[in-house]
Amino acid sequence: MEILLSEIGKKYNRQWIFKNISTVLSGGVRYVIKGKNGSGKSTLLKLVTGIVLPSEGKLTYRKDSIVVTDEMMFKHISFCSPYQNLFPELTLEEHIKYHFKFKECYNKNILNEDIEVLGLKKKSKSFVRELSSGQVQRLKLILAINSISDVLALDEPLSNLDFEGIDWYKKKIAGIDDSRVLILASNNKEEFSFTHKELQIADFN
Repeated sequence: MEILLSEIGKKYNRQWIFKNISTVLSGGVRYVIKGKNGSGKSTLLKLVTGIVLPSEGKLTYRKDSIVVTDEMMFKHISFCSPYQNLFPELTLEEHIKYHFKFKECYNKNILNEDIEVLGLKKKSKSFVRELSSGQVQRLKLILAINSISDVLALDEPLSNLDFEGIDWYKKKIAGIDDSRVLILASNNKEEFSFTHKELQIADFN
């Protein structure tokens, strides 16, 4: 998978968050988007994954040299962020089953192992609204990492995680399939120490 950004810009109301971003994001490379607070790290990540649309410029997805339409791109992307909403009225077990109706799982045995290792198995019958912020973040990461996708996008993935969760995250990221485009938005070195290329928002403005 390749994601091509050509003269991308984003503004809210009359204020430009960033402009003139042109780059190519390719499978096998691990990227981190860095910048000052409020510089647009999360906005750029949401734009790259199709959650928000650019105000100017063109965003193109290609797989095996074939252009993927915007409407179909959701099938190729896994996403996790602190502001991502889950369904509070579902139990943890129901939420996992619901998620994997739309995404394929790499390996159900590994998925179940992750759920147990992170202490969520005992919460399987609990409603999502009853989980702590740390447990919700663990669930989001489990769903994103274990879903088959060409793009894995993570915004501040260590938010609300304890030492056990951080250790699990580092091990999982180290084993990510090299064919995936891995993109993080973060200023926390512990989250992106394994990345290959930095994208500084300030470099484009």
